Amino acid sequence: MTQHAALLELHDVAPHDGAVVLQAVDIAKTYGVTRALKGVNFEVRRGKVTVLFGENGAGKSTLMKILSGVEKPTAGQLILDGEPINLESTNDAVERGISIIHQELNLASNLSVRDNIFIGREIRTRTGAIDYGREREITEQVMARLEEDIPPNTLVQDLRVGQQQVVEIARALAADARILIMDEPTSALSATEVEVLFKVIRELTAHGVAIVYISHHLEEALEIADYAVVFRDGELVATFTQWDAAHRWAHVRALEPRVPLPLEIESEPGRRGKPVTWRIGRDRCQRVSARGRARPVACLFAAAADDRCGRGSPAHLR
Repeated sequence: MTQHAALLELHDVAPHDGAVVLQAVDIAKTYGVTRALKGVNFEVRRGKVTVLFGENGAGKSTLMKILSGVEKPTAGQLILDGEPINLESTNDAVERGISIIHQELNLASNLSVRDNIFIGREIRTRTGAIDYGREREITEQVMARLEEDIPPNTLVQDLRVGQQQVVEIARALAADARILIMDEPTSALSATEVEVLFKVIRELTAHGVAIVYISHHLEEALEIADYAVVFRDGELVATFTQWDAAHRWAHVRALEPRVPLPLEIESEPGRRGKPVTWRIGRDRCQRVSARGRARPVACLFAAAADDRCGRGSPAHLR
């Protein structure tokens, strides 16, 4: 695998067959006494988009960091192409074709767009010198592909936040990944930039690239999803096909003529003896704390399935 082949012209990474290319088997992760992941089993399929939903702290990003070599699991095994692997670092993951776009920008603001895209994996000439001309050419190509008119020598600190997010995406594309993990990639993008990103995602999956996509925005993510997975409290609690997830979400949207969104649902008292309030909006669900603070969660599928929400306790419209 070359460091810069992806931007010249797309080639089929593998047959578009939806076969499992990466598995997480019984993955656990602890930080002191905190159990961030509790025996998670997760599959990534070739040429498919798997969208992860869940409350902040549910374990989604922790699992993605393990899949991309940022973190090591406390227990469990990663299997790539049917063979057990141990990822020693992000560079190790990239060499194996796994790249991640982090939710938090991870750019050097005092360096150029070109330097950020190739930092740590510079293209070199036969003499060992950095081939700045080649890097510039590839940067221009990937920016054209993302429909962004950003000169390669522009300093990252001179870009708006949305453009910096595009640079993060460009860096992952430049790595020629066959498994691409996106953690809230649209959080700083405009509607037009989101449309371009989705077009690129469809282009990648058509050529066999597997996409893992974390989002809190249901309607947006279901537009590109082949599979939807729900995390809660460090566990993978549900998996849906795109059709099933979209059907259940449509059921929730069907409430709108009778019960205008947003609406609130209150469950029966849980383990702590207090009811939980869920606020359902047009494109997300939030858990409302006793202090009135709302946190986004992925409970809409359960709500749509059988008028229940959260952990499956009976729910009442408020």
